[in-house]
Amino acid sequence: MPTGSTVYITNNTMPVEIGQSTDAVISISGGEPNIPYTISFEPSVVSLTNSVNSQLSLNSKTDYGIIINTEPDPCVVAVGSKSYPSSCKVKITISDNTPAGKYLITPIATNQAGAQQSLSPITVLVNGSSISSSKAIKSFALKSSNGTVSTGIINGQNITVTVPYGTNITNLVAEYVITGVSVSVNGVVQVDAITANDFTSPLKYVVKASDGSTAVSTVTVIVAPSNANNILTYSLNGIPGVITGNNIAVMMPYGTDLSSLIATFATTGVKVSVDNVTQVSGVTANSFVSPLEYK
Repeated sequence: MPTGSTVYITNNTMPVEIGQSTDAVISISGGEPNIPYTISFEPSVVSLTNSVNSQLSLNSKTDYGIIINTEPDPCVVAVGSKSYPSSCKVKITISDNTPAGKYLITPIATNQAGAQQSLSPITVLVNGSSISSSKAIKSFALKSSNGTVSTGIINGQNITVTVPYGTNITNLVAEYVITGVSVSVNGVVQVDAITANDFTSPLKYVVKASDGSTAVSTVTVIVAPSNANNILTYSLNGIPGVITGNNIAVMMPYGTDLSSLIATFATTGVKVSVDNVTQVSGVTANSFVSPLEYK
């Protein structure tokens, strides 16, 4: 570019709906006058990022149904020139078959000698689809080989799970809910409720968002002492209970049939029973017409 000159774009982030167009203005200011630059959009200067494709180069400026036009055409700008304007309009049109996503369109400035320089990219958000950057673990639990489920306590990027005494923590399966698109541990993609891991040492769960960004949560497993016998979490048919000391209260919706409800719980003990019947979290049904004692 001429010494001291600047080429700028009035709108670098442009949301646009399918089948519509959006406009920006490319201008040149400052520097030596009467030196023209042609602004173009050459092949492979447009890239797409979405949840399916990552940084795909386009073969031409009209791939994916994106049409780029300038006014005047060609767009030739110069400072203080009677022959060339100092700005031109860029119109970007999105067709009906354009995939939703974030597109980076990089203008190229070419001088009379043929030297080229890339300018700041224009970001086009198709269908208003600013790709989600959400990447959090919303709930986390570990299931042992005997079916015991221990619910984790999430505190920021740290998750602590207390498992009953005697639990083999070298082969635990995580059950979780995330806001991202994938989870990995040590580079291995995890499958909810299927992938087993060794939790002898804390593990880092990497959650990937739709936009490719990641967040790391550290999971630490604590084995309860041999005399531990607490119920840590408790719910009935998905309704969480309030634990106060040795009492648990669950407020069920009006009209709920209390004769057969399934409790989901986490305990530091090795066994839970009601009326001498061993309970399995998330499986065993009981009548709660009257209060029950969990031992």
